[in-house]
Amino acid sequence: DGVMVFEGGQNGYHTFRIPAIVQAQNGDLLAFAEGRKHSSSDSGDIDLVQRRSTDQGLTWGAMQVVADNQKGVFGNPAPVVERQSGDVLLFGVRQEADCHESHIRSGERGTRTPYLLRSKDHGVTWSKAQSLLETADKPEWAWYATGPCHAIQLQHGPHAGRLVVPANFSLLK
Repeated sequence: DGVMVFEGGQNGYHTFRIPAIVQAQNGDLLAFAEGRKHSSSDSGDIDLVQRRSTDQGLTWGAMQVVADNQKGVFGNPAPVVERQSGDVLLFGVRQEADCHESHIRSGERGTRTPYLLRSKDHGVTWSKAQSLLETADKPEWAWYATGPCHAIQLQHGPHAGRLVVPANFSLLK
């Protein structure tokens, strides 16, 4: 009785991973995932994709590519709707096509960079990706993974309004 939002082998993608969903302030549901083009591997050609439902999840519109790093990774979606502005914020990470986690964690080559995309129209269009490396990085950090799942915005207490994004990183080996 469920509705399949992302199904491997569809829309030119081998596998979908790391799903997350938020409700935009206009009521639309926005579902995000990694669209893994050629395999289920954590590296290679991976895009951030989105589908929208305007009827509370009964049906879903066509898939939209939100961020594409050509043959590299743009993944790990962690969305949140900022209550004050209504903007949909989508946190994710980017890495080069020919890099694997072991290359990055060892410092051999490559980077994995945290990014932010913003939609001011309930997920219809998206800003260019903005690197968060200057504000969310230390020299000894090597591997980032935002999510899985969505971010939150605190509602109460001394830090009300603060965005909290689940993420992990590893130190250079």
